[in-house]
Amino acid sequence: MDYFERKLDSKRRLTIPTEIRDRFLSGAVITRGFGQYLHLYPKDVWENLVEPKLAGDVLDERVADLNVRFRRGKTEAELDARQGRVTIEQHLLDYAGITHDVVAVSVGQYYRLMAPDQVN
Repeated sequence: MDYFERKLDSKRRLTIPTEIRDRFLSGAVITRGFGQYLHLYPKDVWENLVEPKLAGDVLDERVADLNVRFRRGKTEAELDARQGRVTIEQHLLDYAGITHDVVAVSVGQYYRLMAPDQVN
C-alpha cells in the first residue's frame, strides 16, 4: 500500500491499514521529517537502516544535523493489538500542522505523514 488517508481519533491515534500492519509488528518510530511533515518508520527499519546512518563520524556536522533533526521529538510506540493504532504525540502533530486528517505516502521503507494541505 503506497498511500492512505485517515482521521486521528480523539486520543491522537492513527489507525494503520490492515494491509501493512505486519510491517509494524516490531513497533513504530515517529520523527520529524526534512520538511513540515513526519516520518513513520517500522521500528526494525529505524534500527537497521536509520540508526547506522546516524552513527557516522562524531565530528561530521552533517551527521550531527541529521541526528538533531530526527531525534528531536522522536517517539517510539507499539501498535495496539485490537485496532492497529499508534499514538502520535501532540508536539509532532503541531510541527507537521496536522490537526485531524492525515495523508500517508510510502517513500520506500517508511511513510511520510502530512496534513492534507501539505500534499504537493
